[in-house]
Amino acid sequence: MIAVFLDTKSLDDKIPNIYLKHSQSIEAAIQNMLLAAHELGLGTCWIGEILKNEDKVRELLRVSDDLQLMAVISVGYSSRKDLKSKRNDISENNYSCIRLDAYSGNETALKLYENFGYKKVGQVYFSWRDIPFYCYEKNINSTLLCY
Repeated sequence: MIAVFLDTKSLDDKIPNIYLKHSQSIEAAIQNMLLAAHELGLGTCWIGEILKNEDKVRELLRVSDDLQLMAVISVGYSSRKDLKSKRNDISENNYSCIRLDAYSGNETALKLYENFGYKKVGQVYFSWRDIPFYCYEKNINSTLLCY
């Protein structure tokens, strides 16, 4: 199990929307953890409902009141090997490509995307970041091109 916390001491009130920015970064990091775990054959569950029990989790883990619980992720191997998603395969939806942004300072995520066949097609700068986000694209339909 992975407990994800935000260190509220790191919040600088002088920066507009700083809480939102930290929350978005945490959400992206969690998504990358879920993708990496899946690639390793692990099952995961992002547990949001546990937030209503934040005080109990903080007490159990003996963490400071300065840390705000953002999520808990369960990780493990399934006892069942016959589990299959009920969602349609992405190739059945007539999409031609998948596009995503990735923080260029996160080398692990960049390698993961490249290993999955994504190609870097550009970059975007944000005023609140020193380095860019990279834009990635992956063609998923051999008969259609990304446009």
